[in-house]
Amino acid sequence: MNLSSSILLRASRLFATSVLILALGCGRINENMVASLDEDIAKNEDVISLNAPGCSNLRINAARELAITDLAIVNDRRTAWQFKTLISNMVTLARGQTVPTNQQLDTFVRRLFAAWQSDQRVNSFTAPRRQLVQNFLNDWPKLPNTNLLDLDRAPFRLLAIFYRPDLKKTGTAGEGRFVFGLLDQSGFQMSTVFIFEYHLPIVRRNGVLQDAKFWATRWHELGAHKPTSTEYKRKLEDITNRFVGRNTRPAGVNGNALAQLRTNDFSFGQPWELREFVLSGASAGLTQVTVKQTPDISFNNSGASRSHLISWMAANRTQLLNNSFSLPETLPPLSGFSARPLLGASAPTNFGQTWLQGVPPPKGVTSTDWQKMTRNLSLATCSGCHAGSTQTFFLHVEPRSQNAESRLSFFAQNDLKPRAEYIAKDLGCRTSTLELLEQSRSQRVH
Repeated sequence: MNLSSSILLRASRLFATSVLILALGCGRINENMVASLDEDIAKNEDVISLNAPGCSNLRINAARELAITDLAIVNDRRTAWQFKTLISNMVTLARGQTVPTNQQLDTFVRRLFAAWQSDQRVNSFTAPRRQLVQNFLNDWPKLPNTNLLDLDRAPFRLLAIFYRPDLKKTGTAGEGRFVFGLLDQSGFQMSTVFIFEYHLPIVRRNGVLQDAKFWATRWHELGAHKPTSTEYKRKLEDITNRFVGRNTRPAGVNGNALAQLRTNDFSFGQPWELREFVLSGASAGLTQVTVKQTPDISFNNSGASRSHLISWMAANRTQLLNNSFSLPETLPPLSGFSARPLLGASAPTNFGQTWLQGVPPPKGVTSTDWQKMTRNLSLATCSGCHAGSTQTFFLHVEPRSQNAESRLSFFAQNDLKPRAEYIAKDLGCRTSTLELLEQSRSQRVH
């Protein structure tokens, strides 16, 4: 490692506490909605008690059911929760093959990291190469007498497992997520995280329909057991096997249920940067795609691009105000503008970053409405949500050493409350607060 690389890597470690916001989600809930929730939900340590009609005395243990960071789980070495297992289940196998070879695993992982080794062109925008990624691959332990990456000793530390019942899409009951922090050659946490985000597929398995109620029931059952218990680990392993295992989602590439892989990095280069990958049917590898709900950074600067975005926002004012908007890959033609690619190849993020701050409202939009519209837009973006729009220093969950548990930010803790309501709904309960949430949140992706 050369001197400049060493200095930059050391500098990145100073920011090692600034990761993991992606897994917990970004702001789609305004202050009034949170205040409304507080009337129905009382939080006592990790337990959220719901006392609405139809949900009398329903107790949801967020730390056991929604955001699992207990050391008894994240330090457990069982196969189901390891980086190697997740990767192995994505690799294309030959006919009659049951597990990938070491060469196949090495090729798959190196193909992923190649995205940082050269400029990536996505949606007409460029995500620049990150020069220090090669140092990470060089330091990765190798199999004996080879240059093949040893995935049993992958420099990835499990930080958390999340249940996201609020992220339902057609054919799914939400998402299950694994969050890993990368480690340097000394085993010290780096300022980079990988978040594997899986669909919870609605499928019939062994004659049983795995619908939203099925998934909510299984996750909610965890609340009755301590994470240190054999029963808790058995139940959680059964849940995770139903979405990370091979052939868990017939419609997915290789039958895999991965929705997307998100990365948040400061160790491979500067500034902080977020990227998104999906399994590709063409290569059966992880391919970089646009960062959802996040315009290219050029749209935050003065010029024609920003003016086009503002015009689109004005034309979609109602959706921006009630948080039901979804940013398109490409802005459609509007008066004075031709179609223009919108979503970025990556999301570079600076400290305190927001979107369209201080920009005056367009014609026909009041200052009050415009302030709310720009705040909702900024909260929806990865770069705004990771910085100024949530007043965080790039993190909602702290990275951890081997024997320390990751902690959630205040903002992230608040976001667990509405997620508990989604569990209640999927279990068959109904509350007025949840109805408000469903009507007033954008297309969540984080």
